[in-house]
This record gives sequence, C-alpha cells and structure tokens, in this order.
Amino acid sequence: MPLKEELASRLDDLDRARAELERVRDLFRSEPELLRLYEPSARYVADKLAEDVWRFLINEWNLTPPSDAWITLRGVEEDARLHSSVVAKYLNRLVVANQHAVSILENSSYRGGRFRSDIRAIADFEIVAVLPGSARIGLKAPTSLDVAEQVVQGELFSDEAEVLRRRDRALAGLRLLVQVFRAVDSPDLLKQLEDRFQTRRLLELLRYAKQLTPTARSPYRSVEFSGKVLQDELQEPQPICVTAATHERVDETVTRLSESQQYAEERGIVREVDLDRKKMILRRISASAAGLRELPCDLPPELPEADAEQLLNKPVAVTGWLIFSSPHGQPSRMEVESVSVMGEDENDDAV
Repeated sequence: MPLKEELASRLDDLDRARAELERVRDLFRSEPELLRLYEPSARYVADKLAEDVWRFLINEWNLTPPSDAWITLRGVEEDARLHSSVVAKYLNRLVVANQHAVSILENSSYRGGRFRSDIRAIADFEIVAVLPGSARIGLKAPTSLDVAEQVVQGELFSDEAEVLRRRDRALAGLRLLVQVFRAVDSPDLLKQLEDRFQTRRLLELLRYAKQLTPTARSPYRSVEFSGKVLQDELQEPQPICVTAATHERVDETVTRLSESQQYAEERGIVREVDLDRKKMILRRISASAAGLRELPCDLPPELPEADAEQLLNKPVAVTGWLIFSSPHGQPSRMEVESVSVMGEDENDDAV
C-alpha cells in the first residue's frame, strides 16, 4: 500500500476511535460509575492508535515523535557529543529521583532498600527518541503494563485504567522535581513545598533533584527540561534550564533547612545489633559521614527482628536522617529509613 494511502487509513482508524471516545463520554455523562468503567478502554484505544500513527510517521517520514518530556544535556563545548555512558548514567539518576518523588507524593514508604514494585514500574520512562545535539532525549511515561494479556473484558478495562493512572503518577513525580528546581529561586514556592511535604521530605526531594543538576566538573554544562510534563492548566509549557549555579543553590537551600538533620546514604559494616531497642552500630563508614569511627543507628520500628539479626557483620547501605547535636559538628546518630545488605561488588566500593 502506498505511504499516503496507509497514512490515510491509519488516520481514519484514529478518527473513528476518537469519535467512539466522545460517544462514550456523551452516553454516560450522567452515569459516573459507568463512565469510569467504559471511558478508560475507549481512551486507551484512541491513544494507542495516535501513537501508532506517530510511529508510522517517524519510521517512514522521519518526523519528530511526541513525548511527555524532553531532556537536553548540553556539552561543555559547543557542538560537543556526549558518550552514551554519560546519558545512561543521567537517565538512571532521573529514574531514581522520580521513584522518590512518586513515593513522596503517594506518602508511601521506601523500606528494606527497595521500592515497592509498582513504584519502580511507574517511575520509569520509555525513550521515544534521541535527537541530534549534545543529547536531546524524548521520554514518555509508561504506556503498558508488564502483565499477561487479559481475556476477561472487565479485567481489560481495569488494566487500561491502570495504564492511564500510572502515566499520571509518573509525570506528577517528574513535575514535582522540576518544581523543586524553581523553588530554590522562589521563597514562596519553597514555603509551599515545605508546608505540603514537611521539611524532611522536602530535603529528600532536594537531595535527589540535586543529582540531576550539573556540577563544575560535569561533562555537560546545562540540563534543560521541556515538554508537556511542565504544562499547567493555564500556561504554555515553559522550559527550565539547570546549571552548576542551580546545583549550588540547591546546596544552599539544603543547608538552610537542615541545621540539625541531613538526609544521607551511608555505607559500612554492622558490628553491633540490639534487637530489643532496634539499634545497631555502623563501623568502617564511607560517604558523607567519613571520618567517624562509628555511627549509632536507630532501625525502622517495622523492621522484622529476624531481618535485623541478619545484618550483623554484613556490609550494608543505609538511608535516613543524620542527626546533629550542633550545626557544625559530626552526626551523633542516624534515624534509618531503609537498610540493605550489599553484594560483593558494592562492598568493594563501600568499605
């Protein structure tokens, strides 16, 4: 079939799917429960056909694909090209940061060194394009579920609704990280975020947002976020560009907010465990508490006793809050939020 005819056929299918979506919305407008049941399926079909049209245009006519977000890493030198390892490392940081943002938005916990499986799936993105330039990457929120195909119609509707829900949650996490970048230059926005999430959660967001900003030694000088993910209800999406100066302002904001506490990840060897008091002693410490001979840790109250017992003499990574008795002193203890035993390769780096 000639390309124009095939495109026309695909567009006809898309028009019919969109008309069906509007028909469903009109038909069940006064019956919200039925609308919630049938609309996701019709919307899913229309979105999928629209995506297929774009893939056809991309493959056959080399057009730029739609995406929810564009991430542009600009090299230190004009027209510089970044190695794939640099891009891969940045995307990994982005996914980890988005996992934390989604988790905070849902007020869910990060325990035992691992996120809930659904948080990990939600916070990941699909790469839809890598365009010329230092590195311009198009990202799309999850568009499918990693489950076996359902054959029961009711389950099919449920799956499609879940896909749409996951898309919204993934984009909300990334949008929150961009808000954090804007907040370091806006006291009013920073106060809004602090009121919404409390200081500890905001410090956690700042920590992971900072990892998405370049430093003076980074192989890229700026990172620009753009696309639909930044669009609010009233305005056109405005790109935001972060640089090494942003990195410094995030650091300054963290310092102001954390005179007596600091969110951190530490690595070391567990040498003592008190099962009754849910405490442990970490020694041979690396990372930000380097120089301490030992670090007392308060374990999460919900950590099973058997799991705590297994930590003894193991190399571990702990994430939580370092508590300082004085603003410029060393931490006196850590309130642990998550703890995980490291493998041999990680151990070589940690101790």
